[in-house]
Amino acid sequence: MAHVGVSALTRRFVAPGRSEFIGIVVIGTLLLGGGVAAGLSLARDVFSATAFVTQYLRAVENRDVVTAISMPGVLPIGVDRDEFLTRPENVLLTSAAMKPGDDLRVIREEDRNGVRHVFALDSANPSQTMEFAVVQTGRNAGMFPQWRFVSSPLGTLDVETIHATFFSVNGFGPIDLASVTPTVSPNDFSAHGSFSVFAPGLYVVETSSSALSSKPVSLSLAQPGSIVHATVTAEPTTAFLTRVQREVDQFFDDCVSQRVLFPAGCPFGISVENRISGAPQWGILNRPQVSLRPTASGWEIVPGVWTLTFDADIQSLFDGSISPAHEEIPLTIGGRVLLTASGDISVTIDRID
Repeated sequence: MAHVGVSALTRRFVAPGRSEFIGIVVIGTLLLGGGVAAGLSLARDVFSATAFVTQYLRAVENRDVVTAISMPGVLPIGVDRDEFLTRPENVLLTSAAMKPGDDLRVIREEDRNGVRHVFALDSANPSQTMEFAVVQTGRNAGMFPQWRFVSSPLGTLDVETIHATFFSVNGFGPIDLASVTPTVSPNDFSAHGSFSVFAPGLYVVETSSSALSSKPVSLSLAQPGSIVHATVTAEPTTAFLTRVQREVDQFFDDCVSQRVLFPAGCPFGISVENRISGAPQWGILNRPQVSLRPTASGWEIVPGVWTLTFDADIQSLFDGSISPAHEEIPLTIGGRVLLTASGDISVTIDRID
């Protein structure tokens, strides 16, 4: 049996030849180079300013409110996210109110005095470039940069409603300004409010209900932190006019059903010099179509001429004879209409002539 000495083993397994040593160095260099390349690729794709802005754009594109609003610089430092979202002026920071572009992408970035300016666009509107300013705040694991928006990319939607206090955005709503803005009361006939919204985004603002509707106003909020304004003017719907017409008709129907000279609570009546034999009879000969117009404080019924009829048997105080009487009485009637926040209406009839 052959025996191998320890010194021989050491020479065989510990002391590589020159060619072996060169091979080890080459392999180590390749591994190190690959690691550096992977690190550089990771820094570019995950931890660069472009990647930071891209992450925000993807969150907006996917209507991912939590991710978008949680990114550094979207909210002021120290502000709680959940508390921020419950504020009335932030009611539009919800996926239901968002309508982002379909292809938001970064096209370039540049450095200006230590601030990275990242430019992006929506492929559907390539002529409108968005600019995000971000600044490095530190390094992750001492190696990869961390970023923060210099100013919040959230924009502001400034809304004015005329002839109403409510509106909707991209079909989300109605949002009643009397409920979210302390300076607006439910009886106001116009209102104004400002709301945080995600940028970039498309926003369609309108007033829409069974009683009132407006033409939609379409807005594009492209620049981060910018403000856009929308004014929506509500007008009565056909359904609302029909309801008012029904209320006015019922009012007069109730009035003429009273077989007295002066119906209670009604803007008309008649005096006779002689005696009435039996009960008089009122009727309606002409019912005008109701139309509404706005005033400084609410809706007004445009004056229209109603024609009433009065029929009675008149007994002469002189000789007791009875003769029929027929009168056609024109009335110019206007009024006011109160539309409550719950959708109820209250009609007040006024005689004008």
